[in-house]
Formats: sequence, structure tokens, C-alpha cells
Amino acid sequence: MRPHVEETQRQLALLEAEILASLLQRQRAALRNNIAGCFAQVPERALPTEQVRKYSQRLHEHLQQVYHLEEGHHLPLTSVPLPAGLVVPTLLVTSRPDDVAPIIHAQNVTLSGLFGRVVAGSNDSRYPEPGTILAGDLHRANGGFLIIDAEALVKREAVYEHLKACLLARAIQPHEEDEGPSLRIQPVELDVKVVLVADPDLIHQLQELDPEFSRLFKIRADFEDDMSFEEGLRVYPGVAAWLASNRGLSRCSRSAVAFLMQYGARLAEDQHRLTTNLGLLSDLITEATSLARDADEMTEEHLRAALRLIRDRQGQMRDRLLDLHRYGLIRVEVSGQSVGQINGLAVVSDGFQSVGRPSRVTAVTYAGSHGPLNIEREVEMSGPIHSKGVLILSGYLHDRFARDFPLSFGASVVFEQTYTPIEGDSASTAELFAILSSLSGVPARQDIGITGSVDQRGRVLPVGGINEKIEGFFEVCRAHALTGTQGVVIPESNVRNLVLGEDVLEAIAQGRFFIWPISTVEEGVELILGEPAGTPTEPEDEAAAFRYPERTVYGRVERRIARLRQLASPPRG
Repeated sequence: MRPHVEETQRQLALLEAEILASLLQRQRAALRNNIAGCFAQVPERALPTEQVRKYSQRLHEHLQQVYHLEEGHHLPLTSVPLPAGLVVPTLLVTSRPDDVAPIIHAQNVTLSGLFGRVVAGSNDSRYPEPGTILAGDLHRANGGFLIIDAEALVKREAVYEHLKACLLARAIQPHEEDEGPSLRIQPVELDVKVVLVADPDLIHQLQELDPEFSRLFKIRADFEDDMSFEEGLRVYPGVAAWLASNRGLSRCSRSAVAFLMQYGARLAEDQHRLTTNLGLLSDLITEATSLARDADEMTEEHLRAALRLIRDRQGQMRDRLLDLHRYGLIRVEVSGQSVGQINGLAVVSDGFQSVGRPSRVTAVTYAGSHGPLNIEREVEMSGPIHSKGVLILSGYLHDRFARDFPLSFGASVVFEQTYTPIEGDSASTAELFAILSSLSGVPARQDIGITGSVDQRGRVLPVGGINEKIEGFFEVCRAHALTGTQGVVIPESNVRNLVLGEDVLEAIAQGRFFIWPISTVEEGVELILGEPAGTPTEPEDEAAAFRYPERTVYGRVERRIARLRQLASPPRG
């Protein structure tokens, strides 16, 4: 029986080998057909370039090698997973060859928002599934332009540094925080123009502190804060028409457009320039639309009413300051005369509205040798520009009264009833007039407010916020009753910045309020102190050393300084 059993076993082994070979062929053919079917189902739009098509073909060949799908291979099929390092193509963004260059504004300036990310997690059912690759704004902007808020970018140091690395390498690589095994994205070739929107000061700081910044960002484009009146004649009507067509706002009449241009000049603080902040114009038109619903078109009166509503709604600080002046809690004299006291003008803001605030500036002079003393600087309430203005006053006094000998007097200058830090040099003219009044003993008019900076030669220089300062002093005068002699002294170079409110213009037209432009200190001296400043002459007797006539303001100052110098000199034994 043994030979028969062995022959049967041999036949069974051959039969089993034939069956296994046939099964292997069937499995290989089925798997080969399934894989080929998967690649055949990939649509043509998913293979837009020759590079992607070749990559898909190489992946197909790689899978055939991994699973031994060649016809002559006799090894049994295995169920090994894909080897590590296998690159799987993923479609992140789509575009047609004839599409225009994309323009992407980065709203989420984070690592994942800009550079994309791989969704991690377990295999629980959720969207997107773990392992999904999400594109970032840099992928969507590739081949076009990416707009980023520079301030938001520099606040996130890791994002800023990784963006620079991508731009320098000209490739997009997601930021990887851990070093463990994870699905990684192959770097994508990068061709993009990055536009940073930032304040000029921030750009200057980045250029100073980061050597790579100037290498990456070479072109600077500044936006003007204002435009010429001629350009505004084209832009403002177009903006009003666009808002009516695209935002559903009321159509503006000719008078409404004229008022908008006046409002734009007010915002630009220039009679010959208009603001480019069209968002503020849009806000005003939106406010006026609710008042012009029953009208065919928006008129100047609708805009004026809307502007009054806005100012009344945001005028809490203004009304509070007026009450403090009206009830005497803030002491500002708007009539009479006083020695060493001047009404200076400042501007305060609560973030919504800027309001002019008059403040008493007082000066006291005495025997000494240190010159003008800035009390705010002594108590660390004075900013550097304000302190600089006081030092300039000292230079002016030396130029006028102490060219050949020390300026031997002491003076203290202070803003009364101010409890916040003071910055700016717009009150330096008022401080100088207060010192001159105290030194000469000539009383200064209290019905005049003064603003303007001054240089060492006595030229009065322009300041900002001129309209708010004039209107603030006018409101205080009106709260105490207009006398018909009140007004404001301003630098002559600020005349073109005057775009005043209706009530102030009406009072000026009726002769109840005045504006006096001056270009030199001497012009303001005669107006405020009531006596001429005096013309200097070379004295015939050098022992006298007086350059100004006695019955002039500067003559009185010169003789007072001489007396104070004698008092400060030690007696000779």
C-alpha cells in the first residue's frame, strides 16, 4: 500500500500547488485590476499639469512593486502596509490656467491659518477626518497676492519667522511643532507677492530691528491722508453715487455733495485739501439716510442734521466740560484783565470726539537766575515736546533781553487745573505772553484765547486742532455770555486750516467773536497787552544797556530784569 499512498500524496501536492498558483494569479489579477480602476477613476481636472500626471503614473508603478503584481512573480501576496515615506498626492487648491491671479486677505494670521495643517486625532467619525490636509491662505494665494495686517503678524513671532522662512526658501512648509511620527506635507513651490498693511512707524521699526525685512519687502507704497480739492471734485460725487447703488443709501443732491466736501475739508483741517478717509463719509451718509427716507434725494439739511445727531450722541465729554466751566469748577476768565495770566487752548479727546479746552496759563517772575521753570516738568507731568517748548522760550528771552549778560530772573509757569500729562508745544506762545505780562507788570486781556508755538526768533508757528480749539473757547465764552470783544489769537499759517462750525461763523459775521492771525510774538504783544512791544535800538551809552523804549512792553521787561539782576547780585564788601 505504501507506494500507492506516496503516489497519491505526490499527486495531491501537485494539485495543491496548481490550485495555489491559480489562486495567486486570480488574486494578483483582481488586485491589479482594482488598483488600475482606482487610478482610472481619477478625473482629468485632478491632473491639471504634466508633473501631476507623471507623479500619478509613478505612484501606480510603485504600488505594483509593493504588492508584487508583476506577471512572473511567484511569491505569495502579503498584507504589509504602505512603507514609511510614501508620498500621497493631495489636492489642496484648484484653479484653471486662465484664471486671474488670486488676491487673498489673510483674516486668520496663525500658523494653521497661513500655512495649512494636518488634522490629527483618533479614528472617530468627524469632519474633517483625521489625516486630512487643510490648505492655508498661503496656498490659496500662491501665484497671486497675499495681504496681511503687519501688526497682527508681528504679534505672533512664530508666524512671522516661519513666513520669512517660506519666502526665503520659496516653498510652503507647514509648521511642525512635534518631532513624532505624523503625516507630513511635501513642500510646495511658492510664487507669491506678500503685501503688508501697516502704520509707517511699524514699518520703520521692522526695518531697523530685522535685517531680513528689507531683503524680503523692498517696495513701499504710502497712502495719502488727504487729496487736492480738484481731485475731490471727481472722487466725492463718485463715492456718494457708489454708496447709493451698492449699499442702498439715499442718493445725494448737489448741495449734499458740496456739504460732504466741506466736511472732508474739516476732517483734513485744510481749506484746500479733502480727507481720503471715505469711511467717515460713508458713516455720515448712512446716518443721514434714516432722516431722508421720505425724500427723493438727500440734501444738505439732512447731512447737517445727521452730523448734529452724531455730535450730540458723542458729546458727553464736551457737555461735561462746559458745565464745569459754567459753574466755575474750572476757572477760566473770559473778560477783564490780569497780570501774568493767559488763556491757553488745548484739545482733549475721549476716542470718539476731540474737544477744545481753554486752560489758564499763569506765570510768576522773581529774582533768581534759573530762567523759566516748567512746573509740569518738575512734577513729571510734562512730555518732551512741551518741555522743549519751554526751553525755546528761554532762548527767545535771551535773544531779546540778555545777549550780553546772564538772564538773571526766575519764573514759574504752569497750566492751572490740569491733572493729566501735558504734551505738545502749541501753548508755548501763551506761556511766553504770561511771562512777558508778569515781567512787565502790564495786565493781559482775558477775553482772548491764544494758541501757537514759537521759535527762538519770535516767529509764531502753526499747530494742530485749530478748529476744535477755537470752537472750544467760543463755547466757553457763550456759556458765560458773549461780550462782543472775545476772540482767539492763532498763527497766521493756520488760517488755511480754518473750517469752523456754523455757530462760530455766524458770531464772527455778526461781530460778536473774532479771530486774530499773527506771525510774530511782537504782533500779539500789542493786541493782548495793549502796548507796543517796542523796537530795539542800540543805546548811545553802553552803561545804560537798554535797547527798548521805556514805555513799551519790552522796555518795561528790560528794566525789570535789570532790577532783578541787581537784587540777585551779592553786595560788594
